[in-house]
Amino acid sequence: AFTLGLRNVEIKEKFVELYKGVEKQLEEEITIATKASIIKVNDPSKVAKLILSLVEGSNFYQNVDPSFDVLKDQEDELNYRASLVKSAIEQICLSGNF
Repeated sequence: AFTLGLRNVEIKEKFVELYKGVEKQLEEEITIATKASIIKVNDPSKVAKLILSLVEGSNFYQNVDPSFDVLKDQEDELNYRASLVKSAIEQICLSGNF
């Protein structure tokens, strides 16, 4: 549905608007956390884009992964995938390399 929506100009514009808003809010939160020395981030905009890519990519992959059975062990699998994304985000935000 997502890729089909991007083929429709009106729907694509709505997606772009939605994601720009989410990205801007995330960038603001990253900036606040950086100024408070909670995380080490050099480029909040880049990190916001990277975090969104990780989260959205994980969500997309979950829907196309044939080993993922939504009717069986869904909570455990979702928690596992979320922990992988969380770990990657922590490494990005604490490393000072981004």
